[in-house]
Amino acid sequence: MLSANATFQALRLGYNAIKTQTNAILNDVYDLDDYVYNETPIVFIGFPSDDYLRKTSGVYNYAINLHDNPVYLLDMNGSLHDRYWYAYNYLGINVGDIDAEKYQQVLSSDAVNNMNIWPESNSIKIIDGVVVVKLE
Repeated sequence: MLSANATFQALRLGYNAIKTQTNAILNDVYDLDDYVYNETPIVFIGFPSDDYLRKTSGVYNYAINLHDNPVYLLDMNGSLHDRYWYAYNYLGINVGDIDAEKYQQVLSSDAVNNMNIWPESNSIKIIDGVVVVKLE
């Protein structure tokens, strides 16, 4: 029972962190000169670490680790999907949709390689008409 409750609390902490991060990221996106609300697509590159959560909350010591990083699953079942879902359903922001080819084009660009990791400066920019947020 302890591990089930701890696992729930660990996941809750992780998802709350994603929501907090997403709000902060979107505030930075709104400051971009060429961003057009609900028109310019937003792409999140990478998956942030939850190490800071593990260091500040003992609940992780008792939680079942479903994956190396249970909230930040490296697919659309984890934080990648949660950011888009949260922005659309709670904030009314359509972050847009790009196909896999466009995503790979943006991902492999020199501009992305030269970006810093969020929340540093130069971690959010518009590349080829897409807002890119570099998380790792």
